[in-house]
Amino acid sequence: MKISDLNEFSKRNLIESGKIFNVKEKIYTDESQIPENEKNEFHREFEIESFLPKSGFLSFNENFIRADGGSHYDLCYWNTSKDYKLVAFRYFEFGSESYDELEFFILKNNKIVEIDSKNILPKLELEDLVDIKAIEKDGLDKVELLRIFQKVTELEFILPKKGKNIIVDSFEKDVELNGQEFDSFQKFRKYFKKNIVLIWNDGYFELDK
Repeated sequence: MKISDLNEFSKRNLIESGKIFNVKEKIYTDESQIPENEKNEFHREFEIESFLPKSGFLSFNENFIRADGGSHYDLCYWNTSKDYKLVAFRYFEFGSESYDELEFFILKNNKIVEIDSKNILPKLELEDLVDIKAIEKDGLDKVELLRIFQKVTELEFILPKKGKNIIVDSFEKDVELNGQEFDSFQKFRKYFKKNIVLIWNDGYFELDK
């Protein structure tokens, strides 16, 4: 069952109480409503983490009860000067160190259509993510940098709870490195940039220079 399958009452209760339960495709608004013979069944718990209607932001968790796993979801929308809203959606599974790329949609006349993120986000080059000038000044090898950067870093796109801009966070993955790779990582680590800002521009984003 998906959130989109919920009826209006269940969606409203999810927003008002912050939690609903899905057991055998049935929806319960309180855990005490689940029949005793079904409490040990696998079920999903949807729990709102953050709901900011003025900012157009919603995040919630899907927890698997009686089983390991679950996912986190973020949704956000922006008004444009045109006749549509831009909607962003992303999710990741708990325990995973990789974040799915953002998915973007246009909401117009109560219809939602997915669009290519290449039309919304700027293409990030290596020099946007690391301090190339400092590396060149120090006489270091950019090929070695690129190799270790791709192995040890992951990009997370953080949707705005305030304002309109997207933050791109570069974080270090928990990966096993051999001796040479570890030495390279320690050498280049200080050049990695954090919190790259993508500026909202009425329907798409630009890199903050």
